[in-house]
Amino acid sequence: MTCGVHQCSLCQCDGPSGNVNLFVPSGAEIYVASSLAVHYIGCHHYLPPASFVSAVLSCPDQSSMQFMKLLLQSGGKSLLPRSG
Repeated sequence: MTCGVHQCSLCQCDGPSGNVNLFVPSGAEIYVASSLAVHYIGCHHYLPPASFVSAVLSCPDQSSMQFMKLLLQSGGKSLLPRSG
Protein backbone atom coordinates (compact mmCIF):
# COMPACT_ATOMS: atom_id res chain seq x y z
CA MET A 1 0.00 0.00 0.00
CA THR A 2 1.24 3.50 -0.78
CA CYS A 3 -0.06 6.97 -0.12
CA GLY A 4 0.48 8.03 -3.71
CA VAL A 5 3.41 9.24 -5.76
CA HIS A 6 6.02 11.44 -4.12
CA GLN A 7 8.33 13.69 -6.10
CA CYS A 8 11.57 15.10 -4.72
CA SER A 9 10.91 18.72 -3.79
CA LEU A 10 14.62 19.47 -3.25
CA CYS A 11 15.65 19.00 -6.89
CA GLN A 12 15.48 22.26 -8.87
CA CYS A 13 14.18 20.67 -12.05
CA ASP A 14 12.07 17.58 -12.49
CA GLY A 15 13.30 15.40 -9.66
CA PRO A 16 12.67 11.69 -9.45
CA SER A 17 9.38 10.37 -8.19
CA GLY A 18 8.38 7.12 -6.58
CA ASN A 19 5.53 5.30 -4.92
CA VAL A 20 7.25 2.19 -3.55
CA ASN A 21 7.81 1.60 0.16
CA LEU A 22 10.78 -0.27 1.57
CA PHE A 23 10.11 -2.49 4.60
CA VAL A 24 13.14 -3.14 6.78
CA PRO A 25 12.58 -5.43 9.79
CA SER A 26 14.99 -5.07 12.70
CA GLY A 27 13.73 -7.87 14.93
CA ALA A 28 11.99 -5.42 17.25
CA GLU A 29 10.25 -3.15 14.74
CA ILE A 30 9.77 -2.59 11.03
CA TYR A 31 11.10 0.55 9.38
CA VAL A 32 9.16 1.83 6.39
CA ALA A 33 10.85 4.25 4.02
CA SER A 34 10.17 5.63 0.59
CA SER A 35 12.19 4.10 -2.20
CA LEU A 36 13.41 7.67 -2.76
CA ALA A 37 15.50 7.36 0.43
CA VAL A 38 18.41 6.24 -1.76
CA HIS A 39 18.01 9.42 -3.84
CA TYR A 40 17.95 11.65 -0.75
CA ILE A 41 21.06 9.95 0.66
CA GLY A 42 23.02 10.10 -2.59
CA CYS A 43 21.96 13.49 -3.94
CA HIS A 44 21.00 15.53 -0.89
CA HIS A 45 23.34 14.03 1.76
CA TYR A 46 20.48 12.88 3.98
CA LEU A 47 21.64 10.72 6.88
CA PRO A 48 18.91 8.40 8.17
CA PRO A 49 18.80 7.55 11.89
CA ALA A 50 21.54 5.16 13.02
CA SER A 51 18.99 2.50 14.02
CA PHE A 52 17.57 2.48 10.47
CA VAL A 53 21.04 2.24 8.91
CA SER A 54 21.89 -0.64 11.23
CA ALA A 55 18.66 -2.46 10.31
CA VAL A 56 19.34 -2.00 6.58
CA LEU A 57 22.92 -3.26 6.87
CA SER A 58 21.88 -6.37 8.79
CA CYS A 59 18.71 -7.12 6.81
CA PRO A 60 18.71 -10.47 4.97
CA ASP A 61 17.84 -10.64 1.28
CA GLN A 62 14.12 -9.98 0.85
CA SER A 63 13.59 -13.19 -1.08
CA SER A 64 15.10 -15.34 1.70
CA MET A 65 13.42 -17.34 4.43
CA GLN A 66 15.54 -15.42 6.98
CA PHE A 67 13.87 -12.17 5.84
CA MET A 68 10.40 -13.70 6.24
CA LYS A 69 11.26 -14.96 9.74
CA LEU A 70 12.67 -11.55 10.73
CA LEU A 71 9.59 -9.82 9.34
CA LEU A 72 7.36 -12.08 11.47
CA GLN A 73 9.56 -11.59 14.54
CA SER A 74 9.27 -7.82 14.03
CA GLY A 75 5.46 -7.93 13.97
CA GLY A 76 4.92 -7.97 10.22
CA LYS A 77 2.45 -10.84 9.85
CA SER A 78 -0.02 -8.55 8.04
CA LEU A 79 2.67 -7.71 5.43
CA LEU A 80 3.05 -11.29 4.27
CA PRO A 81 0.96 -12.63 1.40
CA ARG A 82 -2.10 -14.54 2.53
CA SER A 83 -2.20 -18.19 1.58
CA GLY A 84 -5.25 -19.72 0.53
